[in-house]
Amino acid sequence: MQINLVDKSFKTEKAGQYQLSVQIDRDDLSYCVFDPERKQHVVLKKYNFEQQEVREDFINSIAGILAGDDLMDLPFESVRFMYYSQQSTLVPDSYFDKLHLHDYLSFNHSLEPADELFCNFIKPLGTWNVFAVPSVIVSLINNEFENAVFAHQATPFLWSSDRPEGSSDRYRIFAGLNYDFFDVAVVSNHKLLLYNTFQYINETDLLYFILYIYKQMKIDVRNAPLVISGEMCTKLIYFDTLKKYIPDLSYADAPEDFSLAPVLYPVSFYKFQNLFSLHNCESSAENTKEGA
Repeated sequence: MQINLVDKSFKTEKAGQYQLSVQIDRDDLSYCVFDPERKQHVVLKKYNFEQQEVREDFINSIAGILAGDDLMDLPFESVRFMYYSQQSTLVPDSYFDKLHLHDYLSFNHSLEPADELFCNFIKPLGTWNVFAVPSVIVSLINNEFENAVFAHQATPFLWSSDRPEGSSDRYRIFAGLNYDFFDVAVVSNHKLLLYNTFQYINETDLLYFILYIYKQMKIDVRNAPLVISGEMCTKLIYFDTLKKYIPDLSYADAPEDFSLAPVLYPVSFYKFQNLFSLHNCESSAENTKEGA
């Protein structure tokens, strides 16, 4: 376990009042617990997966963590599960029909027969995020948690991009740096102009794709800030490389109502922005499995 932070205010007997958010990335499983009464996160844990030779190792690592962590057995008020992948597509609300999730997603991605399809409504931007989760992972989560709501990393990432910052008509670029790919969004005047993901290996790849977006959209790097977040954004070489070409570069700021319990103070919001923001992405009524 890489991170194990449980605040003294956390009480197992009050689990029914807490909200659990869980995320799975290529290399780890992390989760946090939000206390609505205190309006703060009171638990953060992160498990790194052991070396994975085959896909079964990945699945076994997830199953072992879910079975071995006592806190996950508690009867939480709600559970949200977030899966990181590049398999997602956005559909404007005016064109959306939940009976056609497969059509939307297969237009851009090759789907496996065992994939299960879900969607999240990103209310501030008026768009739906349609995404796939391997059925074996869906089964693991459903076996561990009752009525878990499934989400995709683009949902809290894009939800967070709509927060007001300075002039509303100014271009703002957001990059969420994950382990082997990053999410990027361009927003202006509370409108999403672009969302995409790119695979990258090093800082050169990252810089190339970011500058490519500035160039293709004819955005002046001197006047459009770049805001970075995600597990890999703390890698100094990434920040330093981007800073050489994009003067207005910063880490994502926490929203005004964001709060951590004392034991979590050393944690950087921007590193876990998606996980910490997940509980704010509205209710389960706006998270719909295909055909439900």
